[in-house]
Amino acid sequence: MARKKTEIVPETTPPETEALVFPCLRRLADGVGRQPVFAENFDDADGNPAGGWAEGIGFHIAWQDGPTRDAETHRKLPQTGAFVEDVAQAIIQRLEYYQASKFASPFNEAALDHFRRALVALESRRRDREARGVDGLHEE
Repeated sequence: MARKKTEIVPETTPPETEALVFPCLRRLADGVGRQPVFAENFDDADGNPAGGWAEGIGFHIAWQDGPTRDAETHRKLPQTGAFVEDVAQAIIQRLEYYQASKFASPFNEAALDHFRRALVALESRRRDREARGVDGLHEE
């Protein structure tokens, strides 16, 4: 199993396109929430994604390891880890919680918009793969 280690160090400035779309993102906070994130991604013998992990202070994510359907029978296999969609949904829930509190802000609303759009894109990908009969398989 091939391993790819990554240390994700937060950027100090937002991408230009985000600043233009959401002027509130021109300012970045210093300190809080700007920790390094460590990750390791695994590939199987064929170079397909085969799980991995990401962690930082207060979280550890174990990613799905391999396909979710048997290649020959197409039977559903047990989920072994988190999907990107799971983590995005957890982030959306937390941001909605903030928005229902005294901490509601246009910054949170902008982030919510991005995460919701990301889920729509990922769901569209899943539906496309389902329509082509390759959802849950290591096939393109």
